[in-house]
Amino acid sequence: MAKQSGAPTVSLKPLRPTIEIVKPSSLTAFTVGSSDPVATETEIGLWDNAFERRGADYALLNEADEKRNLLGSDSRRFYIRVIDVNASGLGVLEDNVEWWTSFEPNSARTKSQDDPPSKLTLFEVGTKTGIFVSKALMIVNDAVDRSLTTDSGVPKGHPLFDKHGGIRRNDQSNYRFRRGGMFSWVVASYTPKNLNMPSGARPSPGSRAAPSLFPCRFSSCAPPPAGNPAPPPPPSSTLKRYSQPICAS
Repeated sequence: MAKQSGAPTVSLKPLRPTIEIVKPSSLTAFTVGSSDPVATETEIGLWDNAFERRGADYALLNEADEKRNLLGSDSRRFYIRVIDVNASGLGVLEDNVEWWTSFEPNSARTKSQDDPPSKLTLFEVGTKTGIFVSKALMIVNDAVDRSLTTDSGVPKGHPLFDKHGGIRRNDQSNYRFRRGGMFSWVVASYTPKNLNMPSGARPSPGSRAAPSLFPCRFSSCAPPPAGNPAPPPPPSSTLKRYSQPICAS
């Protein structure tokens, strides 16, 4: 069929994905979805649900079940959420989401950071939603805590378990601790690689998610008061969110 003279042309462009750091809307929920709020800051973990009494001793909870995991049940846990409609139906983002802490308020990787060579596996919420979330993450403040191994959160029987599951060290994927402090920042980055794009659309630097930075607040690690599981945030004037474009490679 010949093209009709004067017919409009359509330029198809991929929708730019977003990457966010979110906190659970309820501490009794052990995952997040599309409605949980974007964080304005991250905080040092409390370790308030990290141990279980067993006889005369206490055991560290480090199981795949988030309810029985020191990170998954911490009152100051947070998550990374990616929204990418072009990846809807993939079910999982295997290894193209990264996170680290920086001691400078920018997304550039410098020496002043905690940036081990590990990536995170994110799972799609529901069916073909394009919304992917990580397992719970935690910021710690010293090298001892930072050296602990942790369960990946990838369940046994999952196709990625052999590659990314089980107990993880800080040089492996799905390591869920980072070290931070009063003047550090959490950085989250996502680079799509398996895009389900409409016909005529092509990947471009604009299809990547701009990395997001969130301040890490240091405060007392006393257990939260009953009925108020999270300490009140500082005045809004002290909170900042930085977001910078990712450069084309």
